Amino acid sequence: MKTVLFALLATVAFTATTQAAAETPSARAAIQQTLDATAKYWSAGDMDAFMRASYEHTSTVRYIGSKDVVVGYDAIAAMYTSHYKPNANADMGHLTLQLIDVQQLSPDYAMAIGRYNVTWKNGKSASGMTTLLFHRTGSQWLIALDHSS
Repeated sequence: MKTVLFALLATVAFTATTQAAAETPSARAAIQQTLDATAKYWSAGDMDAFMRASYEHTSTVRYIGSKDVVVGYDAIAAMYTSHYKPNANADMGHLTLQLIDVQQLSPDYAMAIGRYNVTWKNGKSASGMTTLLFHRTGSQWLIALDHSS
């Protein structure tokens, strides 16, 4: 009898969990919204809005590039500013982000793989792959770790 009751309770719990997961907004759709905002603000040359829309505002957020690791929101903002927005008139280029894959790791974390492309008014461009660890904070998914090369 105890075994039947346990099996019944386990089935109910599994069904409730599955239904709750199905009712939760898609991590992929939410991450796509974050990436769309990221590209929009970058392309508009708005570094502050780009950072707020993209990265967790923590001392532990990380950016891994081809040459080094940058730790902390303020340090990442300073790195982007020095490279791409050294003055108010600097052209940050037009950014596009293609979301290739999303794997939800837990209710609050997901890994995304994508491709970025930046084109500047002078005709130059840069593109590459990116792996992003997203952390859900409230209703927003923000980057906790960015490895772009």
